[in-house]
Amino acid sequence: MTSSCLTLSIPMKMRKSLTRKALVGAAIRMISDGRMDSATIDDIVGEADVAKGSFYKHFPNRDALKAHAHEAVRAELFAIISAISAEVEDPATYLTLGLLAAFRFGLENKITARVLLHMPADVVNPARADNAPILAMFHRGIQQGIFKLSNLDAGLVLLMGLTDLGLARLLEVQNEYLQLREVMQGICMALLRGLGVNNRRAERIVKDAMKKVIDSQAIVATIQNQHRNAL
Repeated sequence: MTSSCLTLSIPMKMRKSLTRKALVGAAIRMISDGRMDSATIDDIVGEADVAKGSFYKHFPNRDALKAHAHEAVRAELFAIISAISAEVEDPATYLTLGLLAAFRFGLENKITARVLLHMPADVVNPARADNAPILAMFHRGIQQGIFKLSNLDAGLVLLMGLTDLGLARLLEVQNEYLQLREVMQGICMALLRGLGVNNRRAERIVKDAMKKVIDSQAIVATIQNQHRNAL
């Protein structure tokens, strides 16, 4: 069967879905390696290996695709954070687990890690719906006397800033588990101490969170494999 016959045999709805996924995947790769801002539509469809005419059936322009790609990566990250921190009520533990989830997400896929570092400025906008659970935890921490913050916005900026700092540092460090672990642990401590959590409590929370999110055999194996591949 020829490729054209095979394409025709795929239902239209599925073909549209595959094309859209190909375009978003191409955008994610191009954002990651810095090509997206100067890319033409021809560049994008070439990267996605789809027909140029199909681009405009899904997105009006390059910037719309770029925005969608950013949101797709962020949505995937937040789904992971929700799964890892489900039913966690302590605000300091919740935020630490979320931060480590972002680091694990970046370690397992460095392309998406670079996309997270190129997020638009509005990710720190308190009005964003996906920031609501984070702000709720900041509010709870302040009410319970765990956090010492002047306002919720300050906590959000601190968290996002440390997330970017940690991801950038993890991308710089060679894939050596103990060194990467030290970076992640230090950033988490900086978050909790910056929020006003006392040192002893912060150390305990970070230790337990590292064990849950980072010290699993799966993530250790991923880092070790990346290290071997880099040699």
